[in-house]
Amino acid sequence: MFDYGSDTYKALTKIIKLRFGKELKDSGLELKGLYSMRNLVNDKKFFLLEVNNQQIRFTSEKMFLLFFADFLRKNIKELDNRYKRLINRPTDEFSDEVGIEMEYKLADYYSMKQNELLKKINKYQEKLKKNEK
Repeated sequence: MFDYGSDTYKALTKIIKLRFGKELKDSGLELKGLYSMRNLVNDKKFFLLEVNNQQIRFTSEKMFLLFFADFLRKNIKELDNRYKRLINRPTDEFSDEVGIEMEYKLADYYSMKQNELLKKINKYQEKLKKNEK
C-alpha cells in the first residue's frame, strides 16, 4: 500500500512505550511528522503529531493514548459511513463498478485495521490504569 510514516513512528516510540507498527501498517493512517515544542512563556514542553492532515497535541504518553484513541474512533466512524455510502450507491451504465467496489473494500479494510489498533490502545490504557493503583 503506502508508507505509514515509519520514521515518524520510530521517533514516536521513543516517547511512548506502546508498539503498534503492525497495526499501523496498511491501516490508511499516515504519520506525517512529530514535533517537540516548548511554550516560551511558561516553558512547558509538548509534542505535536501530524496524522492524515490532522494534528494531535500531547504532553505525555497517557494524553497521547487518550487523544489518539479519540482520533481513531472518529476516523473509524467516517470510514464506516463511507463504506455504507459506497455499498448502497445506485449504479448506472456510466458507473465504475470495479472502482466503487475497490473503494468500499478499502474503506472496510482500513476500518478493520484501525479497530485492531484501537483495541490495542484500549487494552494498554487499562493496563496503565491497573499499574497506577
